[in-house]
Amino acid sequence: MPDFAFSVEEMRAFAEGSLPKYQAELVFELLADPDLDDHKVDTLGEKFTGEYDESSMIINVGAKRKKNTFWINVKKEVYKAFCTETPEYSKERSIVGNGFENVVSTISGILVAQFNLAAGIATGLSTVALIGVAKVGKNAWCITNKELSD
Repeated sequence: MPDFAFSVEEMRAFAEGSLPKYQAELVFELLADPDLDDHKVDTLGEKFTGEYDESSMIINVGAKRKKNTFWINVKKEVYKAFCTETPEYSKERSIVGNGFENVVSTISGILVAQFNLAAGIATGLSTVALIGVAKVGKNAWCITNKELSD
């Protein structure tokens, strides 16, 4: 199984050729961010799912708790597929190839099957999820996201 270490150029080229322009531009911004962290990846994932609340009319006095958003469910499927040995995704683990495009295609197929999404929507979500994994490497991402297995 690949370790999910991809170059920024490879991820950018994929986004440019495979995502709608508005999504690709947001991915380019994410990739160009020298301070990229999980929060920024999650924010973009929530924007792609329509769950991100940009309103600033209310002053938040406590931490927001998002336990079961659609974006969290996307990350759970990525975790289940590539951080566990669950039989549910054994076929996907065995056929996933190297290269950003191949891994995005595998994740997209999982999301289409699991959530009945259109392929275009699944591709955008898969791209953002995989950037989050590639940022730190698969093993580190799996360790830091162990709570997704609950």
